[in-house]
Formats: sequence, structure tokens, C-alpha cells
Amino acid sequence: MLTPELGNHQVSFSPNANFIVDTYSQPNVPSVTELRDLKGKKLMELGRTDISRLQEKGWKAPDVVKLIAADGKTDIYGLVFTPTKMKDNKKYPVVAKSYHDMNYGNMGENTLPDQITGIKQLAEKYPIDLDKVGIWGHSGGGFAAAAALFRYPDFFKVGVSQAGNHDNRNYEDDWGERYNGLVSNSDYEAQANQNHAKNLKGKLMLAHGMMDNNVPPYNVYLVIDALNKANKDYDLVLFPHSSHGFGLYNPYMMRRRWDYFVKHLQGTEPPKEFNLRGANQLEK
Repeated sequence: MLTPELGNHQVSFSPNANFIVDTYSQPNVPSVTELRDLKGKKLMELGRTDISRLQEKGWKAPDVVKLIAADGKTDIYGLVFTPTKMKDNKKYPVVAKSYHDMNYGNMGENTLPDQITGIKQLAEKYPIDLDKVGIWGHSGGGFAAAAALFRYPDFFKVGVSQAGNHDNRNYEDDWGERYNGLVSNSDYEAQANQNHAKNLKGKLMLAHGMMDNNVPPYNVYLVIDALNKANKDYDLVLFPHSSHGFGLYNPYMMRRRWDYFVKHLQGTEPPKEFNLRGANQLEK
């Protein structure tokens, strides 16, 4: 064991390969850098990250939480980011962001039952408004965010789905078959988002790069077509020159995403066309 301390580690060897420099941290613990020998013995501490200026500005580290999954027995772990100042007797909307693991053989489930179960457990401790739950994601997360509003429309009320691979028969086989198995073993048809789009009740924003050579735009076309046929309202953001990651348009997409949640979850009108730092790069 070369890195015994609790946390995520980044290690580099000394030029003579006799020592290692180990930098580790946790989501709520600033990074520490130590010098160790090749047996993992700590020789000296080299430094610690000072977050005092962040704290002076009101920054709060996230809470690390342990919850029980939808099966009633599996432990799941997460982070809860709360407002800097929370008012008594007030409930707050919640936005579900990233999560790590998929459900093998049923990728359309996207851990959403675990998300719902976990948020309900968090509401017992935090002042969460369960009538104002939002979700967003990109790529596989975009697939999951749209699925959340289509499959659980009474729980997820606002979603932002970016660059989603909505039908995995139209995406890379190394992704679908890795997490879902062969078409002969899994029901890809039942998992495809366009087949559930008619269930939409909340507010959904779809976004896609028209030059996306990872998740081709026809993935979002399928969902758009299904929403149109079902007479459902939705919002659409397209980037004519962007590939999968949106590139220089990321600040714009971030602003549109934040505005969407502020307006439809918080019920507040956001500042019109607020210019995030870096957004003016597009003008150059």
C-alpha cells in the first residue's frame, strides 16, 4: 500500500525512482501533498491547500452522504451541495447531476430509481422541495436526463438533456454492448427515449452540436420527432459548428442551463443574457 491515506490520489515518482510524491484529497477535504518512500512510508509533508480565501467568500464544501438504493440494501454514496446561506422554514429545489454507474442489461433505467430513492431520503435531512426536482446531463447523462422526464414525469419536473445518445442502436456498439449486452440479450427498443417521449409533463430543454461525430445529431432528431407527434412543448438549443463537447459554446450552454433551472424550478426570472466570463471569446 503506497497511498494509505483516505482520498483520491495522484502520484508521481522522483527522477531517481526512489521516492513518490503523493497528493490526495476528498470532496470536502483540501489536497495534501506528502513525500513517501517506495514502501509507502511517509517521510514528510510537503504542503496543504489553503482554502481560507474561499471560505471568506462564503464557499461551503459539499456534504458527503451515504444512502440506500432502490433495492433497499445497496449502499450508494453522493455529494450534496447546499446554498451558502439557507433560510429557516424554506424548502429548496434540487438538481440531480452526475452519477457513476449504469445498470447492466437495462441502460434505459439509468439508475433513476436510485436517484429518486436517494433524493427522498435526503429530503428527510435537508429542506428539499420534492415538488421541484430537476436533472441534467451530457452524452450518456443527456440520455438519462431525458429518460428521467419521460419515464418518471411525476417526480422529475425540469430537465436539460445535452448531446444525448437517445437510442443506443444508433450509437457506438462499444458503448451499448459494454453496458447493455447484445441486441439479442437486451431490449434496446424499450429503452429508446423516443418511445417514451409522449409521457413528458415537465419542462425539457434539448441541446446538441450539429457537427457531433460522437453522438450524431439524428439521436436528438428521433426525440424531437416523437415530441412533435405527441404535441409536447419543449425547448431546443442547437450549435451549428459544435462537436460533442460544445467547445467555445460551453459558457453559453451553462448560462442557458442555469437560467432554465432558475426560471422553472426556482420560479425567478434570471438576468437577461447574462455574460458568463469567457462567453465573449466567440466574438473574436
